[in-house]
Amino acid sequence: MKMKKWLALAVGGSLILSLALAGCGTKPGGASSGSPSGEKRDTLILGHWSDPPSLDPNNALNDCAMRVTTNVYDTLVRMDGNFTAQPCIAESWDVSADGLEYTFKIRDGVKFHNGDLLTVDDVCFSLQRGIDTPKASPSFSRVDSVERVDDHHVKVILKSPYNQILANLALPFGPIMSKAYVESVGDEEFARKPMGTGPFKFVDWVKGEKVILEANEDYFLGAPSIKRVELVTIADTSAALLNLEGGGIDAYCDIQTSDYALAQSNEDIKIVEGNALGYEFLQFNTAKAPFDNVKVRQAVAYALDKDAMLQGINDNIGTKVDTVILSGGIGYTDKIQVYDYNLEKAKALLDEAGYANGFTCDIHVPSDVYGKYAQVLQNSLREIGITANIKQEELSAFKVSTNGGNYDMAINGCSFTVMDVFESCGELVYGPRIGDTNNTFYNNPRVNALFDEALVTVDEARLAGLYEEVLVTLSEEVPLVPFIWRVRNITCNKDLNIPYMDPYAFHYLHEWSWNS
Repeated sequence: MKMKKWLALAVGGSLILSLALAGCGTKPGGASSGSPSGEKRDTLILGHWSDPPSLDPNNALNDCAMRVTTNVYDTLVRMDGNFTAQPCIAESWDVSADGLEYTFKIRDGVKFHNGDLLTVDDVCFSLQRGIDTPKASPSFSRVDSVERVDDHHVKVILKSPYNQILANLALPFGPIMSKAYVESVGDEEFARKPMGTGPFKFVDWVKGEKVILEANEDYFLGAPSIKRVELVTIADTSAALLNLEGGGIDAYCDIQTSDYALAQSNEDIKIVEGNALGYEFLQFNTAKAPFDNVKVRQAVAYALDKDAMLQGINDNIGTKVDTVILSGGIGYTDKIQVYDYNLEKAKALLDEAGYANGFTCDIHVPSDVYGKYAQVLQNSLREIGITANIKQEELSAFKVSTNGGNYDMAINGCSFTVMDVFESCGELVYGPRIGDTNNTFYNNPRVNALFDEALVTVDEARLAGLYEEVLVTLSEEVPLVPFIWRVRNITCNKDLNIPYMDPYAFHYLHEWSWNS
Protein backbone atom coordinates (compact mmCIF):
# COMPACT_ATOMS: atom_id res chain seq x y z
CA MET A 1 0.00 0.00 0.00
CA LYS A 2 1.38 3.40 -0.94
CA MET A 3 0.38 5.13 2.29
CA LYS A 4 3.50 3.94 4.06
CA LYS A 5 6.59 6.11 4.05
CA TRP A 6 9.72 4.06 3.57
CA LEU A 7 12.39 6.44 4.59
CA ALA A 8 15.77 6.85 6.12
CA LEU A 9 15.13 9.87 8.28
CA ALA A 10 12.16 12.12 8.92
CA VAL A 11 13.20 15.54 7.75
CA GLY A 12 11.28 18.69 8.46
CA GLY A 13 11.67 22.40 8.64
CA SER A 14 9.56 25.48 9.06
CA LEU A 15 9.52 28.94 10.51
CA ILE A 16 10.77 29.29 14.07
CA LEU A 17 8.42 30.85 16.57
CA SER A 18 10.00 33.90 18.17
CA LEU A 19 11.91 33.22 21.35
CA ALA A 20 9.99 36.13 22.81
CA LEU A 21 7.42 33.50 23.78
CA ALA A 22 9.82 32.34 26.46
CA GLY A 23 9.33 35.55 28.37
CA CYS A 24 5.56 35.88 28.15
CA GLY A 25 4.42 33.01 30.38
CA THR A 26 4.93 31.86 33.93
CA LYS A 27 7.48 29.28 34.94
CA PRO A 28 6.44 25.65 34.48
CA GLY A 29 4.29 24.44 37.34
CA GLY A 30 2.57 27.80 37.79
CA ALA A 31 -0.75 29.00 36.45
CA SER A 32 -1.24 29.45 32.74
CA SER A 33 -0.04 32.65 31.12
CA GLY A 34 -2.15 35.57 32.23
CA SER A 35 -4.05 33.59 34.92
CA PRO A 36 -4.00 34.34 38.64
CA SER A 37 -1.78 31.99 40.61
CA GLY A 38 -3.65 28.90 41.74
CA GLU A 39 -6.44 29.18 39.18
CA LYS A 40 -7.28 25.90 37.49
CA ARG A 41 -5.58 25.70 34.10
CA ASP A 42 -7.70 25.10 31.05
CA THR A 43 -5.49 26.24 28.16
CA LEU A 44 -2.74 24.40 26.28
CA ILE A 45 0.07 25.75 24.12
CA LEU A 46 1.51 22.84 22.17
CA GLY A 47 4.56 23.25 19.97
CA HIS A 48 5.43 21.20 16.91
CA TRP A 49 7.95 21.44 14.11
CA SER A 50 5.96 22.72 11.14
CA ASP A 51 3.17 24.94 9.98
CA PRO A 52 0.41 22.83 8.38
CA PRO A 53 0.52 22.92 4.57
CA SER A 54 -3.25 22.59 4.49
CA LEU A 55 -6.13 21.82 6.85
CA ASP A 56 -8.09 19.81 4.31
CA PRO A 57 -7.89 16.36 5.96
CA ASN A 58 -7.89 14.56 2.59
CA ASN A 59 -4.91 16.61 1.42
CA ALA A 60 -2.95 17.29 4.63
CA LEU A 61 -0.75 14.23 5.03
CA ASN A 62 1.65 16.02 7.36
CA ASP A 63 1.84 15.15 11.06
CA CYS A 64 1.46 18.76 12.18
CA ALA A 65 -1.63 19.21 9.99
CA MET A 66 -3.09 15.90 11.13
CA ARG A 67 -2.54 16.95 14.75
CA VAL A 68 -5.05 19.72 14.01
CA THR A 69 -7.53 17.73 11.93
CA THR A 70 -7.53 14.81 14.38
CA ASN A 71 -9.00 17.14 16.97
CA VAL A 72 -11.40 19.05 14.70
CA TYR A 73 -12.87 15.98 13.01
CA ASP A 74 -14.03 12.51 13.99
CA THR A 75 -13.64 9.27 12.07
CA LEU A 76 -16.02 6.33 11.90
CA VAL A 77 -13.92 4.50 14.48
CA ARG A 78 -10.75 5.43 16.34
CA MET A 79 -7.82 3.42 17.59
CA ASP A 80 -6.90 3.52 21.26
CA GLY A 81 -3.43 3.26 22.76
CA ASN A 82 -3.53 -0.52 22.39
CA PHE A 83 -4.26 -0.39 18.63
CA THR A 84 -7.84 -1.51 19.27
CA ALA A 85 -10.75 -0.04 17.32
CA GLN A 86 -13.22 1.92 19.43
CA PRO A 87 -16.62 3.41 18.45
CA CYS A 88 -16.69 7.03 17.35
CA ILE A 89 -19.08 8.34 14.67
CA ALA A 90 -20.05 4.69 14.24
CA GLU A 91 -21.38 3.39 17.53
CA SER A 92 -21.21 -0.24 16.35
CA TRP A 93 -20.53 -2.34 13.26
CA ASP A 94 -21.19 -5.77 11.80
CA VAL A 95 -18.96 -7.76 9.46
CA SER A 96 -20.29 -10.18 6.85
CA ALA A 97 -19.21 -13.81 7.02
CA ASP A 98 -16.96 -13.40 3.98
CA GLY A 99 -15.29 -10.32 5.47
CA LEU A 100 -16.23 -8.13 2.51
CA GLU A 101 -18.97 -5.96 3.99
CA TYR A 102 -18.77 -3.73 7.06
CA THR A 103 -22.09 -2.21 8.10
CA PHE A 104 -21.72 0.74 10.46
CA LYS A 105 -24.49 2.06 12.68
CA ILE A 106 -24.11 5.83 12.75
CA ARG A 107 -24.46 7.51 16.12
CA ASP A 108 -27.60 9.64 16.53
CA GLY A 109 -27.50 13.28 17.58
CA VAL A 110 -23.94 14.12 16.52
CA LYS A 111 -23.65 17.79 15.59
CA PHE A 112 -21.18 19.63 13.43
CA HIS A 113 -19.58 22.72 14.91
CA ASN A 114 -22.06 24.93 13.03
CA GLY A 115 -24.97 23.16 14.74
CA ASP A 116 -26.05 20.98 11.82
CA LEU A 117 -26.85 17.35 12.57
CA LEU A 118 -24.54 14.76 11.04
CA THR A 119 -26.36 12.39 8.67
CA VAL A 120 -25.63 9.18 6.83
CA ASP A 121 -25.29 11.26 3.67
CA ASP A 122 -22.40 13.17 5.27
CA VAL A 123 -20.69 9.87 6.04
CA CYS A 124 -21.09 8.57 2.49
CA PHE A 125 -19.91 11.89 1.03
CA SER A 126 -16.84 11.95 3.29
CA LEU A 127 -15.74 8.39 2.58
CA GLN A 128 -16.24 8.87 -1.15
CA ARG A 129 -14.22 12.09 -1.05
CA GLY A 130 -11.41 10.17 0.62
CA ILE A 131 -11.58 7.48 -2.04
CA ASP A 132 -11.50 10.08 -4.82
CA THR A 133 -8.69 12.28 -3.41
CA PRO A 134 -5.25 11.06 -4.56
CA LYS A 135 -3.42 11.80 -1.30
CA ALA A 136 -6.04 10.09 0.87
CA SER A 137 -6.99 7.29 -1.51
CA PRO A 138 -4.28 4.80 -0.39
CA SER A 139 -6.09 4.57 2.94
CA PHE A 140 -9.14 3.42 0.99
CA SER A 141 -7.36 1.23 -1.56
CA ARG A 142 -9.19 -1.89 -0.36
CA VAL A 143 -12.62 -0.21 -0.49
CA ASP A 144 -14.74 -1.05 -3.53
CA SER A 145 -17.73 1.12 -2.70
CA VAL A 146 -19.68 2.90 0.01
CA GLU A 147 -23.47 2.48 0.22
CA ARG A 148 -26.20 4.23 2.14
CA VAL A 149 -28.30 1.49 3.74
CA ASP A 150 -30.88 3.67 5.53
CA ASP A 151 -30.99 6.77 7.74
CA HIS A 152 -28.85 5.05 10.38
CA HIS A 153 -26.48 2.68 8.55
CA VAL A 154 -23.64 2.87 6.03
CA LYS A 155 -22.08 -0.13 4.31
CA VAL A 156 -18.43 -0.22 3.29
CA ILE A 157 -17.80 -2.93 0.69
CA LEU A 158 -14.25 -4.18 0.21
CA LYS A 159 -12.57 -5.52 -2.90
CA SER A 160 -11.21 -8.39 -0.82
CA PRO A 161 -11.16 -9.19 2.90
CA TYR A 162 -8.74 -7.02 4.81
CA ASN A 163 -8.09 -7.45 8.52
CA GLN A 164 -6.84 -3.88 9.01
CA ILE A 165 -9.68 -1.94 7.40
CA LEU A 166 -10.88 -0.53 10.74
CA ALA A 167 -7.40 0.80 11.46
CA ASN A 168 -7.34 2.44 8.04
CA LEU A 169 -10.75 4.03 8.55
CA ALA A 170 -9.52 5.40 11.89
CA LEU A 171 -6.71 7.38 10.26
CA PRO A 172 -7.24 11.14 9.86
CA PHE A 173 -6.93 10.91 6.06
CA GLY A 174 -10.68 10.51 5.64
CA PRO A 175 -12.73 11.84 8.57
CA ILE A 176 -16.41 12.63 8.50
CA MET A 177 -17.15 16.08 7.08
CA SER A 178 -20.25 18.14 6.42
CA LYS A 179 -21.29 17.67 2.80
CA ALA A 180 -23.19 20.96 2.82
CA TYR A 181 -20.27 22.91 4.30
CA VAL A 182 -17.63 21.53 1.94
CA GLU A 183 -19.79 22.16 -1.10
CA SER A 184 -20.84 25.64 0.01
CA VAL A 185 -17.38 27.05 0.83
CA GLY A 186 -15.38 25.25 -1.85
CA ASP A 187 -12.12 23.35 -1.59
CA GLU A 188 -9.85 26.39 -1.17
CA GLU A 189 -11.78 27.87 1.75
CA PHE A 190 -12.31 24.41 3.25
CA ALA A 191 -8.52 23.89 3.33
CA ARG A 192 -8.17 27.06 5.44
CA LYS A 193 -11.22 26.77 7.70
CA PRO A 194 -11.99 23.20 8.75
CA MET A 195 -15.33 22.39 10.35
CA GLY A 196 -16.13 18.99 11.81
CA THR A 197 -17.75 17.27 14.78
CA GLY A 198 -14.61 16.79 16.87
CA PRO A 199 -13.77 17.82 20.44
CA PHE A 200 -12.28 21.13 19.31
CA LYS A 201 -13.55 23.87 17.00
CA PHE A 202 -11.31 25.73 14.60
CA VAL A 203 -10.86 29.41 15.55
CA ASP A 204 -7.96 30.82 13.55
CA TRP A 205 -4.83 29.98 11.60
CA VAL A 206 -2.00 32.50 11.67
CA LYS A 207 0.14 31.20 8.81
CA GLY A 208 3.67 30.33 9.87
CA GLU A 209 2.87 30.80 13.56
CA LYS A 210 -0.06 28.92 15.05
CA VAL A 211 -3.47 27.30 14.78
CA ILE A 212 -6.01 28.16 17.49
CA LEU A 213 -8.76 25.78 18.61
CA GLU A 214 -11.46 26.04 21.25
CA ALA A 215 -13.36 23.31 23.10
CA ASN A 216 -16.56 21.90 21.61
CA GLU A 217 -18.75 21.99 24.72
CA ASP A 218 -21.39 19.85 22.96
CA TYR A 219 -18.98 17.09 22.00
CA PHE A 220 -20.79 13.76 22.04
CA LEU A 221 -18.01 12.04 24.01
CA GLY A 222 -17.95 14.81 26.61
CA ALA A 223 -16.59 18.35 26.67
CA PRO A 224 -12.78 18.57 26.87
CA SER A 225 -11.32 19.86 30.13
CA ILE A 226 -8.87 21.93 28.10
CA LYS A 227 -10.83 24.84 26.65
CA ARG A 228 -8.32 26.52 24.35
CA VAL A 229 -5.44 25.04 22.36
CA GLU A 230 -2.73 26.86 20.44
CA LEU A 231 -0.59 24.67 18.19
CA VAL A 232 2.49 26.78 17.55
CA THR A 233 5.27 26.30 15.03
CA ILE A 234 8.79 25.94 16.44
CA ALA A 235 11.15 24.23 14.03
CA ASP A 236 14.17 24.22 16.37
CA THR A 237 13.77 21.79 19.28
CA SER A 238 16.39 23.63 21.33
CA ALA A 239 14.35 26.81 20.97
CA ALA A 240 11.27 24.81 21.92
CA LEU A 241 12.92 23.64 25.14
CA LEU A 242 13.81 27.21 26.05
CA ASN A 243 10.18 28.16 25.52
CA LEU A 244 9.04 25.21 27.60
CA GLU A 245 11.41 26.09 30.45
CA GLY A 246 10.22 29.71 30.38
CA GLY A 247 6.53 28.79 30.33
CA GLY A 248 5.93 30.12 26.82
CA ILE A 249 4.65 26.70 25.75
CA ASP A 250 3.28 23.79 27.75
CA ALA A 251 4.45 20.89 25.61
CA TYR A 252 6.41 20.03 22.48
CA CYS A 253 6.04 17.10 20.11
CA ASP A 254 9.10 14.95 19.44
CA ILE A 255 12.27 16.55 20.72
CA GLN A 256 15.50 15.13 19.32
CA THR A 257 17.44 12.50 21.26
CA SER A 258 20.28 15.01 21.64
CA ASP A 259 17.94 17.24 23.67
CA TYR A 260 16.80 14.55 26.11
CA ALA A 261 19.48 15.23 28.70
CA LEU A 262 18.61 18.91 28.86
CA ALA A 263 14.91 18.16 29.26
CA GLN A 264 15.55 15.52 31.92
CA SER A 265 17.70 17.93 33.93
CA ASN A 266 14.69 20.17 34.64
CA GLU A 267 12.46 18.88 37.43
CA ASP A 268 9.51 20.90 36.12
CA ILE A 269 9.58 19.08 32.78
CA LYS A 270 8.71 15.47 31.99
CA ILE A 271 9.02 13.33 28.88
CA VAL A 272 6.11 11.08 27.95
CA GLU A 273 7.24 8.30 25.60
CA GLY A 274 5.56 5.53 23.66
CA ASN A 275 6.35 3.15 20.85
CA ALA A 276 5.99 4.54 17.36
CA LEU A 277 5.07 2.57 14.27
CA GLY A 278 8.55 2.26 12.85
CA TYR A 279 12.02 0.84 13.32
CA GLU A 280 15.61 1.07 12.10
CA PHE A 281 17.13 -1.86 10.23
CA LEU A 282 20.05 -3.23 8.25
CA GLN A 283 19.08 -4.59 4.85
CA PHE A 284 20.91 -6.78 2.35
CA ASN A 285 20.85 -6.99 -1.41
CA THR A 286 19.99 -10.68 -1.43
CA ALA A 287 20.35 -10.88 -5.22
CA LYS A 288 24.03 -9.91 -5.18
CA ALA A 289 27.02 -11.97 -4.05
CA PRO A 290 28.13 -12.50 -1.36
CA PHE A 291 24.82 -11.53 0.25
CA ASP A 292 22.89 -14.02 -1.85
CA ASN A 293 24.38 -16.53 0.63
CA VAL A 294 22.19 -16.82 3.73
CA LYS A 295 25.17 -17.77 5.92
CA VAL A 296 26.91 -14.51 5.02
CA ARG A 297 23.78 -12.58 5.97
CA GLN A 298 23.58 -14.48 9.24
CA ALA A 299 27.24 -13.77 9.94
CA VAL A 300 26.70 -10.04 9.51
CA ALA A 301 23.60 -10.25 11.70
CA TYR A 302 25.76 -11.70 14.50
CA ALA A 303 28.22 -8.81 13.97
CA LEU A 304 25.51 -6.15 14.41
CA ASP A 305 26.06 -4.66 17.87
CA LYS A 306 22.53 -3.49 18.65
CA ASP A 307 23.41 -2.45 22.19
CA ALA A 308 26.19 -0.16 20.97
CA MET A 309 23.83 1.39 18.44
CA LEU A 310 21.04 1.92 20.95
CA GLN A 311 23.19 3.16 23.81
CA GLY A 312 26.10 4.79 22.05
CA ILE A 313 24.36 6.38 19.08
CA ASN A 314 20.74 6.68 20.21
CA ASP A 315 21.37 7.60 23.86
CA ASN A 316 19.33 4.54 24.88
CA ILE A 317 16.20 6.08 23.41
CA GLY A 318 14.15 3.40 21.70
CA THR A 319 13.89 -0.35 22.15
CA LYS A 320 16.29 -3.01 20.95
CA VAL A 321 14.35 -5.44 18.75
CA ASP A 322 14.89 -8.67 16.85
CA THR A 323 11.78 -8.73 14.67
CA VAL A 324 9.48 -6.42 12.73
CA ILE A 325 6.49 -6.33 15.08
CA LEU A 326 6.07 -5.56 18.75
CA SER A 327 4.97 -8.00 21.42
CA GLY A 328 1.18 -8.03 21.41
CA GLY A 329 0.96 -7.61 17.65
CA ILE A 330 -0.77 -10.40 15.72
CA GLY A 331 1.79 -13.07 14.84
CA TYR A 332 4.48 -11.96 17.28
CA THR A 333 6.48 -14.98 18.42
CA ASP A 334 9.55 -15.80 20.49
CA LYS A 335 10.34 -18.72 18.15
CA ILE A 336 12.38 -16.52 15.83
CA GLN A 337 16.11 -16.91 15.49
CA VAL A 338 17.80 -14.17 17.50
CA TYR A 339 21.22 -12.81 16.56
CA ASP A 340 22.99 -11.69 19.69
CA TYR A 341 26.27 -9.90 19.19
CA ASN A 342 28.73 -12.79 18.74
CA LEU A 343 31.78 -12.38 16.54
CA GLU A 344 32.89 -15.98 17.02
CA LYS A 345 29.63 -17.26 15.52
CA ALA A 346 29.99 -14.67 12.76
CA LYS A 347 33.48 -15.92 11.89
CA ALA A 348 32.35 -19.55 11.89
CA LEU A 349 29.46 -18.79 9.52
CA LEU A 350 31.75 -16.90 7.14
CA ASP A 351 34.06 -19.92 7.08
CA GLU A 352 31.12 -22.23 6.31
CA ALA A 353 30.03 -19.89 3.52
CA GLY A 354 33.48 -20.03 1.92
CA TYR A 355 34.59 -16.55 2.99
CA ALA A 356 37.11 -17.38 5.70
CA ASN A 357 39.35 -14.59 4.40
CA GLY A 358 36.52 -12.12 4.30
CA PHE A 359 35.65 -9.73 1.44
CA THR A 360 35.11 -6.08 0.64
CA CYS A 361 31.65 -4.52 0.40
CA ASP A 362 29.76 -1.28 0.89
CA ILE A 363 27.18 0.04 3.34
CA HIS A 364 24.90 2.72 1.90
CA VAL A 365 23.37 5.28 4.27
CA PRO A 366 21.25 8.37 3.65
CA SER A 367 22.14 10.56 6.64
CA ASP A 368 24.65 11.31 9.37
CA VAL A 369 22.69 9.37 12.00
CA TYR A 370 22.58 6.25 9.86
CA GLY A 371 26.23 6.84 9.06
CA LYS A 372 27.00 6.52 12.77
CA TYR A 373 25.13 3.22 12.93
CA ALA A 374 27.15 2.10 9.91
CA GLN A 375 30.42 2.99 11.65
CA VAL A 376 29.54 0.69 14.56
CA LEU A 377 28.86 -2.14 12.11
CA GLN A 378 31.97 -1.31 10.08
CA ASN A 379 34.18 -1.71 13.16
CA SER A 380 32.67 -5.08 14.02
CA LEU A 381 32.93 -6.37 10.47
CA ARG A 382 36.60 -5.44 10.38
CA GLU A 383 37.17 -7.85 13.27
CA ILE A 384 35.78 -10.77 11.26
CA GLY A 385 37.71 -9.92 8.10
CA ILE A 386 35.11 -7.92 6.19
CA THR A 387 36.11 -4.51 4.85
CA ALA A 388 32.99 -2.35 4.62
CA ASN A 389 33.13 1.04 2.95
CA ILE A 390 30.45 3.50 4.03
CA LYS A 391 28.76 5.43 1.24
CA GLN A 392 26.61 8.29 2.46
CA GLU A 393 24.21 9.72 -0.10
CA GLU A 394 21.43 12.26 -0.28
CA LEU A 395 18.08 10.58 0.29
CA SER A 396 17.10 10.72 -3.39
CA ALA A 397 20.42 9.18 -4.47
CA PHE A 398 20.14 6.58 -1.71
CA LYS A 399 16.75 5.51 -3.06
CA VAL A 400 18.15 5.26 -6.58
CA SER A 401 21.01 3.05 -5.35
CA THR A 402 18.88 0.74 -3.23
CA ASN A 403 15.90 0.50 -5.58
CA GLY A 404 18.25 -0.16 -8.49
CA GLY A 405 20.14 -2.89 -6.65
CA ASN A 406 23.41 -0.93 -6.80
CA TYR A 407 24.41 -1.65 -3.23
CA ASP A 408 25.52 -4.49 -0.95
CA MET A 409 24.09 -3.46 2.43
CA ALA A 410 22.16 -0.42 3.60
CA ILE A 411 21.02 0.98 6.90
CA ASN A 412 17.53 2.30 6.60
CA GLY A 413 14.34 2.94 8.54
CA CYS A 414 10.63 2.65 7.98
CA SER A 415 7.38 3.94 9.33
CA PHE A 416 3.95 2.46 8.70
CA THR A 417 0.35 3.06 9.62
CA VAL A 418 -1.04 -0.06 11.28
CA MET A 419 0.46 -2.69 13.59
CA ASP A 420 0.54 -5.54 11.11
CA VAL A 421 3.37 -7.76 9.84
CA PHE A 422 2.71 -7.10 6.17
CA GLU A 423 2.44 -3.37 6.79
CA SER A 424 5.70 -3.37 8.76
CA CYS A 425 7.88 -5.33 6.33
CA GLY A 426 5.92 -6.55 3.31
CA GLU A 427 7.07 -3.69 1.14
CA LEU A 428 10.66 -4.88 1.61
CA VAL A 429 10.36 -8.66 1.38
CA TYR A 430 7.22 -9.51 -0.62
CA GLY A 431 8.35 -10.94 -3.96
CA PRO A 432 5.72 -9.22 -6.15
CA ARG A 433 7.03 -5.85 -4.93
CA ILE A 434 10.47 -6.37 -6.50
CA GLY A 435 10.99 -3.50 -8.89
CA ASP A 436 8.82 -1.28 -6.73
CA THR A 437 9.48 -1.16 -2.98
CA ASN A 438 11.20 -4.50 -2.39
CA ASN A 439 14.84 -3.41 -2.61
CA THR A 440 16.17 -6.38 -0.66
CA PHE A 441 15.23 -8.42 -3.76
CA TYR A 442 14.19 -11.22 -1.41
CA ASN A 443 11.77 -13.59 -3.13
CA ASN A 444 10.71 -16.66 -1.14
CA PRO A 445 7.67 -18.37 -2.73
CA ARG A 446 6.52 -19.70 0.65
CA VAL A 447 6.67 -16.27 2.29
CA ASN A 448 4.85 -14.79 -0.71
CA ALA A 449 2.10 -17.40 -0.36
CA LEU A 450 1.80 -16.75 3.38
CA PHE A 451 1.40 -13.05 2.73
CA ASP A 452 -1.12 -13.68 -0.05
CA GLU A 453 -3.28 -15.66 2.36
CA ALA A 454 -2.75 -13.24 5.25
CA LEU A 455 -3.90 -10.29 3.16
CA VAL A 456 -7.37 -11.84 2.77
CA THR A 457 -7.61 -13.50 6.20
CA VAL A 458 -9.89 -11.92 8.79
CA ASP A 459 -9.76 -14.65 11.43
CA GLU A 460 -7.12 -13.50 13.93
CA ALA A 461 -6.08 -16.98 15.05
CA ARG A 462 -5.40 -18.05 11.48
CA LEU A 463 -3.69 -14.76 10.73
CA ALA A 464 -1.43 -15.13 13.77
CA GLY A 465 -0.31 -18.55 12.52
CA LEU A 466 0.48 -17.22 9.06
CA TYR A 467 2.43 -14.28 10.36
CA GLU A 468 4.32 -16.39 12.90
CA GLU A 469 5.64 -18.56 10.08
CA VAL A 470 6.61 -15.43 8.13
CA LEU A 471 8.52 -14.01 11.08
CA VAL A 472 10.36 -17.27 11.78
CA THR A 473 11.32 -17.64 8.12
CA LEU A 474 12.54 -14.06 7.85
CA SER A 475 14.62 -14.49 10.99
CA GLU A 476 16.29 -17.55 9.50
CA GLU A 477 16.86 -16.16 6.01
CA VAL A 478 17.70 -12.61 7.15
CA PRO A 479 16.89 -10.26 4.26
CA LEU A 480 16.89 -7.53 6.88
CA VAL A 481 17.86 -7.15 10.54
CA PRO A 482 15.75 -4.80 12.72
CA PHE A 483 17.73 -3.27 15.56
CA ILE A 484 15.95 -0.27 17.14
CA TRP A 485 12.21 0.30 17.47
CA ARG A 486 11.42 3.99 17.36
CA VAL A 487 9.63 5.92 20.07
CA ARG A 488 7.61 9.13 19.92
CA ASN A 489 7.66 11.65 22.72
CA ILE A 490 5.91 14.63 24.22
CA THR A 491 8.10 16.85 26.38
CA CYS A 492 5.85 18.85 28.65
CA ASN A 493 5.10 20.68 31.88
CA LYS A 494 5.11 18.14 34.69
CA ASP A 495 1.53 19.07 35.63
CA LEU A 496 0.10 18.16 32.24
CA ASN A 497 -1.70 14.81 32.34
CA ILE A 498 -1.19 12.79 29.14
CA PRO A 499 -2.72 9.31 29.66
CA TYR A 500 -0.73 7.60 26.90
CA MET A 501 1.56 8.42 24.01
CA ASP A 502 -0.32 8.21 20.73
CA PRO A 503 1.83 6.01 18.43
CA TYR A 504 0.94 8.24 15.49
CA ALA A 505 1.66 11.39 17.54
CA PHE A 506 -1.56 12.97 16.26
CA HIS A 507 -2.84 13.15 19.88
CA TYR A 508 -6.44 13.15 21.06
CA LEU A 509 -6.19 16.37 23.04
CA HIS A 510 -9.61 16.00 24.68
CA GLU A 511 -8.05 13.19 26.72
CA TRP A 512 -5.40 15.52 28.12
CA SER A 513 -5.91 17.56 31.27
CA TRP A 514 -4.07 19.63 33.86
CA ASN A 515 -3.33 18.13 37.26
CA SER A 516 -3.56 21.55 38.87
